[in-house]
Amino acid sequence: SSDHCGPLQRLKVKQQWAKAYGVGHERVELGIALWKSMFAQDNDARDLFKRVHGEDVHSPAFEAHMARVFNGLDRVISSLTDEPVLNAQLEHLRQQHIKLGITGHMFNLMRTGLAYVLPAQLGRCFDKEAWAACWDEVIYPGIKHD
Repeated sequence: SSDHCGPLQRLKVKQQWAKAYGVGHERVELGIALWKSMFAQDNDARDLFKRVHGEDVHSPAFEAHMARVFNGLDRVISSLTDEPVLNAQLEHLRQQHIKLGITGHMFNLMRTGLAYVLPAQLGRCFDKEAWAACWDEVIYPGIKHD
């Protein structure tokens, strides 16, 4: 059914991400919007990002952090249609998040944040159901560890 992350949903998420992710400066702006929305949901979450200067989302350290996170997310989303590659990417990210002590709560903040910032980038072509299904069935279960 359409509420699953099937081939069509995966393709939509891939295409919509490619469009929203854009190039260069747009990525920084998307990142800032995403993290602001995450911190608006839970200001204490900032404490997890002290190492990368989460108190200032415009700092070079935090911009570099956002770029790393987006790079990982980009690799996962880009490989949604290639199961073996996808599983390797997810496992790599899972290990990283274990090391960093990132909880399920943070993933939920990001899920909500993406559902907030992506429509701003994509307008009506944002497929909320496809994103929710692929996040909940594929991306989150592949990375979570707690």
